[in-house]
Amino acid sequence: MSDLGGLLHASYENLDRGLLCAFVERWHAETNNFHLPVGEMTITLDDVSNLLHLPIVGQFYTQQTLDADSTNDLLVEVFRVDCGVAFEETTHCQRAHVRLSWLRDVYEDACSRRQWVVAARAYLLHLVGCTIFADKSATSGWIYEHFSSIGIRRLQAQYFEDQPRCRMYEPGKVTSIVVARLQLDTLTLGSIRFSPYDEHREEHPFE
Repeated sequence: MSDLGGLLHASYENLDRGLLCAFVERWHAETNNFHLPVGEMTITLDDVSNLLHLPIVGQFYTQQTLDADSTNDLLVEVFRVDCGVAFEETTHCQRAHVRLSWLRDVYEDACSRRQWVVAARAYLLHLVGCTIFADKSATSGWIYEHFSSIGIRRLQAQYFEDQPRCRMYEPGKVTSIVVARLQLDTLTLGSIRFSPYDEHREEHPFE
């Protein structure tokens, strides 16, 4: 019902850290894109749609502005945590937020207590947070799709086109950050795939 099912196929294991770090060095937060020798590139909504099979059309949720007290009350109600625990977390974050690590702790504690409703809520919210803030799986897939000459990757033997495209790849031997930097420095327009999802359109049409 949440349309987050595609994330179940996304892997956060076995990341090519050298490759990711080389790209992170070229990321500019002010412009939200990568500064490369051939120009600037960014991850588009089409990339998100194909790599993760997440919806990109329509309103995902309605955000409400909450103060600290309302946030603490909500955490107590939804996750059944102690008031002091909720207050400590929002105080640590200095606003109406919680950390992904805190959600993982809530999830693990709920599982150990067999509080499945709480565990499901924590897990779902963690998936959303990972997608928005820390989706290295999608970033790796984006690199593999658009830059075939950079990094080392293997194709998944059990990949099917009805799965998210990030599931298609698994990192091979970890790329040295020095090598990844050199590959980026010598990047040419001819080595970039600007339309990598053509064969995926039958399963996942362009929006």
